[in-house]
Amino acid sequence: MKQICRVTIATVLFALSFVFGIDAQASVVVAGTRVVYNQTDSEVTVRLSNNGKLPGLVQIWLDKGDPSAKPDTIDLPFTITPPVTRINPNKSQTLRIIYTGEPLPSDKELCFYLNVLEIPPKPTGDEASANQLQLAFRTRIKFFFRPEGLKGQAVEAPHRSSGA
Repeated sequence: MKQICRVTIATVLFALSFVFGIDAQASVVVAGTRVVYNQTDSEVTVRLSNNGKLPGLVQIWLDKGDPSAKPDTIDLPFTITPPVTRINPNKSQTLRIIYTGEPLPSDKELCFYLNVLEIPPKPTGDEASANQLQLAFRTRIKFFFRPEGLKGQAVEAPHRSSGA
């Protein structure tokens, strides 16, 4: 009987969360779902857009696959400019990612992760005195580095790895 009451209460609370929903959304959007950097390219660009009503502060970095790694402790042969930027509402910012030329394995594609952390602005006016929860949203997409001279084409890779 206690179990049925707990389940019923949890279901009611879950349903009420939809009725009295919290307005939460990330304003900064990354154009694309992945980035491919060919070693022969001098740089690759990524576009960020702020679709929100307020300016957004954004921090950008690459990691090796550990989502808990701190940006200042990661050592990768890439430079991102700008690493921190403000994006005004309904505006966009283009990131430049440049390979610094330090040696990386040349016999396979490497997978890193591009992190875009959106830090919300501090509330002002009436919102400053209201109770609210602010969240910093992080978007994390795959960043592939393709060395020069790899055999085959990138579009053929899924067929080769599946044995087809």
